[in-house]
Amino acid sequence: MSTPRPQISPLLLAEMIESMPGRVRKRLDAEPDVAQGWAWTFEEDRWLIAAGDERVELRGDNGVIVSHEHLRCSCLLTPKCFHVVACISVLSTVSANASEETIDAPGDASVDAPVDEPVEPSIAAKDPQVDVTDEMRSAAKLAQSAVAAVLRVGASRAGLLVQSTVLRAAHQCRESGLIALGNTLLRIVEGGGRLRSNRESADASTLRDDLASALAMSLTVMKQPSAPKWLVGQARRTFDPIDVRKLEGVCAEPILTLSGYAGVCVYLQGGGMAGEDLFTVNELRPGDSQLVLQAYGGGIDLGTVAIEAKRLCRSSLAVQNLTASSDGRLGKGKTTRWAVQSERAGTARFCEGRFALPLEEQIEHVFQRSLMSDAQRHGGWYLIAFDAIVLGPRGASVLVAVDQASAPWRLRIAIDDVQLAYRENLSLLARCPGLAIRCIGRLRLDAAGEVDLIAIAAHHVGSDSSSLGNSSSSETNSTAEKTNDARPQIAFPPQWEGVCNVGLDRLQRQHFIGIQRWSDETNLGDDQSRHLLPSDGLDSLRRRLNGLAMGGRVAVPALGSSTHRREQRRLQQSYQTTAAQLLELLAISASHSSNRERIGGKRMVTDTLPIEESFLACSHYLKSSQIHFEKQIWLRFILST
Repeated sequence: MSTPRPQISPLLLAEMIESMPGRVRKRLDAEPDVAQGWAWTFEEDRWLIAAGDERVELRGDNGVIVSHEHLRCSCLLTPKCFHVVACISVLSTVSANASEETIDAPGDASVDAPVDEPVEPSIAAKDPQVDVTDEMRSAAKLAQSAVAAVLRVGASRAGLLVQSTVLRAAHQCRESGLIALGNTLLRIVEGGGRLRSNRESADASTLRDDLASALAMSLTVMKQPSAPKWLVGQARRTFDPIDVRKLEGVCAEPILTLSGYAGVCVYLQGGGMAGEDLFTVNELRPGDSQLVLQAYGGGIDLGTVAIEAKRLCRSSLAVQNLTASSDGRLGKGKTTRWAVQSERAGTARFCEGRFALPLEEQIEHVFQRSLMSDAQRHGGWYLIAFDAIVLGPRGASVLVAVDQASAPWRLRIAIDDVQLAYRENLSLLARCPGLAIRCIGRLRLDAAGEVDLIAIAAHHVGSDSSSLGNSSSSETNSTAEKTNDARPQIAFPPQWEGVCNVGLDRLQRQHFIGIQRWSDETNLGDDQSRHLLPSDGLDSLRRRLNGLAMGGRVAVPALGSSTHRREQRRLQQSYQTTAAQLLELLAISASHSSNRERIGGKRMVTDTLPIEESFLACSHYLKSSQIHFEKQIWLRFILST
C-alpha cells in the first residue's frame, strides 16, 4: 500500500502563490499538473521529488505541511521556487473535517428538519441558531468576492492568483468560525484543480453545487443576525448522549474518498420504529482501496472492546452510554459499552424500521432527506430495501424485477475498483436468472430505476414471492414463468449470517443452489447507458450554469445571440417561463453588472443582479425543480395501489 502524500495548509499555499514572481506564476498556470509527472519517493518522514535536475523535499507535521520550514529545494530559491510551488499545488488542502479524530463529549443537540414535509433546511424553524459576529460577516463577504472572482473567469481558467484569493477566504472563514463555508471553498479549489488537470474525478455539476452552496452560506451570514448551526459547522464533530439500548446490524459498505481516505462504514438500526434513521460506525484512515479490506476484517475499537466490522454489521448488540453526532455517527469513546448479544442467522434481513415500509414511502423518505444539509442527514439516508428477482445482465448492471415496481430496475456497481468485489459479485448474480433476493442499495436520485447495490440476503419467508416479477414488462413475465418451478436459492456461508456485503464479501458458485447452467461468457460489460427517461426540459439552464462555473462569463451566450434566443424560446414553448426569465437574467448579468442593454429591439436601462447572485438564483431554481422532477419519475416506477 502506497504512503499517502501530505496535505498542506490553505494559508501557507496562498502565501507561497502570492510570493511567486509573475513569470513563475504564468509558467505554472501553463503547466498546472507538471509535478504529477515527477518522481515522488517517500523516505522515513519526508517526501523527495525529483524535479528534473533539482530535488524538492517536503516534510509534514502529522502529514500536514504548515510552515515554510517544511519546504526545501536544491535550487535554493524557496519560497519563490517554481519546483516547490508546483509540488504543493497538486497536494490536497487540509480541511477542518478531514481527520477522523473526533471528541466524544456532550454538546448542543441538533434538531432535524421535519420529515413529513419536504422543506429546505434553511427555513426549518427549529434549527439551533448561532449569533453572527462581525468577524463572520467580514469572512463571508470575502468568500462571496472570491466565488464571484471564480465565476468571472471560470474554475478551469482560474489562475494561481484567483486560487490564492479563494484559499485566503477559506482560511479567514475557518478562523472566524465558519467551518462549513471554509471547507466548501477548499472543495472549490480542489474541484477546479481536477478540471484543469482533466482528471477522471472532475465533475462540473459538483463544482457548480459547491459554488452555489458557498454563495448561499455567505449571503445568509452577511444578511442575517443569526445562522443555523449546521450552516456554521464545527471544527471537530461533537457527540451527544442518546437513549438507545439495543442496536441491530444492517450491512457494511466500502468507502473511498477523493481526499485520500479509505475504510468501511457499518450501518446499524436502533429499535424497530418505522421511519427511524440509521446509525453509522466508520473506520477510516488515509490510504487507498487496499485499506478497505483491512478495515473490514480488522477490529474496530468500541468502548473497551474491539469488534470486527464484518461481525458488527451482522449482529445484535446491547449498548450503554451511547453518544451520536447530528448525522448519526456513533461515538466510540471509552465510556460507551458494547456487547454482541446474539447472532442473527435465520432472521429476516432488511425488514425492520423504515425498510419495512412500502417501497413508495421509502423513496419519499430519500427525497425528503435530499433537501436537508449534510449535517442534518443521518448516514444511509439514501438507502432503500426491496425484494427482487434476477433477470440477467444489462450492460454494466444486473436487470431485476422488483416487487411493487412497474418496470425492471438495474442494479449498478457502486465503486468500480479492482480491489473491491462489486463487479465480480454482480457478474455472478447476473448468471442466476430467477434468483429471488432481498436487496439494500443506494437510490440514484438522477437515474430512476437504478440502484447502487450495497448488500443482498435471501428473499425473506414472510413475503409473497408470487408478487415478484409482477411487472408490466413482457421480459419480466417470461423470465418469471421459466424459473417459477425450480427457482435458484442462496446458500451463504454460516459466518455471513445470511448477508452478503456486495463490495466486501466475495460470492462463489457454491453459494447458489439450483442454477441450471453456469456460463463463463455471461459477464458485465462496460456499457453505462441508462433507462430512457423523459427530460425535465432544463438542459439549457443546466448547461449554462455548468459552463459559467467552468469557463466563466464568456461561456454564457450573449443576450441577443441566436443560441440564447433559441434556448429561451424552447423554455417558453414548454411553459417553463420562470426558467426562461432566469436564463435571460443570467445572460444579462454575464455581460454587464449594471449597464444599458438592448432588449426586444429597444434600448433601456436595467439594474441587473451581480453575476454571483444571478448564478445562485438559477442554481436554486434548478436544484428545486430537478429534485421534484426526479421524485415524480421515480414514483412512476412504482405500481399504484
